[in-house]
Order: sequence, then C-alpha cells, then structure tokens
Amino acid sequence: RSKCQYIIFSARGKLVEYDFKLQLFGTRIPYEANPVSLGITFDSRLNFESHIKKMKDKCNKRLNVLKIISHKSWGLTRTTLVAIYRALIGSVIDYTAFMSSILSKKLMKTVQATQNSAVRVIYKKPFDSHTVELCLISGLPLVSERMKWLNEKFIRSARFSSNELI
Repeated sequence: RSKCQYIIFSARGKLVEYDFKLQLFGTRIPYEANPVSLGITFDSRLNFESHIKKMKDKCNKRLNVLKIISHKSWGLTRTTLVAIYRALIGSVIDYTAFMSSILSKKLMKTVQATQNSAVRVIYKKPFDSHTVELCLISGLPLVSERMKWLNEKFIRSARFSSNELI
C-alpha cells in the first residue's frame, strides 16, 4: 500500500474510478477509494461512513475483552470497568469527535450503540435497555454530547494558543 494516494470527493456518491495518472517525482500516485490519513478513513462522499464502520469493528473487538473481564470471577468493580471502557473503547470513539457535526443521524446512532453495548456488558443490562437509562447508571454522557464538549474544549484551547499555526 502506497503512502501517497489520491481520492476524488463528490456529493454524487460513487464515481467511476477515473485515472488521472498523477505522478510525484516520476512515481505514479495510485487512486484509493478509502485512503487512511492519521487513522481517519476517508470516502468519496466525505461522510465518514467507512471510518465509522472501521471504528465499530475495532470497538467490537475491544468489547470482547470487556466481556471477558466483566465476569464476576475477575472481581472488578463497575467503576473500574467503566474506566476500562473509557480507555479501550471510549478513546476510539473520542477520536471521531471532530467529525460529529457532519455525521448523519444513522452513523451517530451507530457510534452511540457502540457505547450502549459496553454499558450493557458492564451493568448486565438487557439488549432493549434505553440509552438514557444506560447513560444515567454509568455516568457517561451521550456520545453526541461528549463529542460536542470535546470540540468546544479544542476550540477554546486553539483560540488561546500561542502557536501561530493554530
């Protein structure tokens, strides 16, 4: 996989792959439908659907770890399990905070469902437990609220930064 790739963004959706025959220092730059940059997966519509799918898969693998260690034989408290959730899964979700304003409701529900699954595991709640109840018992905010808070925190820190590039 080449480190240098190009993608075509379009609101119309899937484009027929067009080969621009781009080159850099005589080396051809390949087209990539879903390039990854700094851990963010892009797609042609710039709706981050591909990124959210990868995020969900990554979180589900980590959720399996949480399922194992939430068994009573480990003797971990719910407070400890929530802290482990924040480290293993919450950190992955937080990394997507900057895109919260452009995520569709469907994709935001996917992200929220990931958090809900973890809370259900920790608190041994049934699948049909309501999101608000899960947030109340765990002390975790809705994912959309957390993302908004993280974005506001970044903007505040950027505004008062002495770094001229920010």
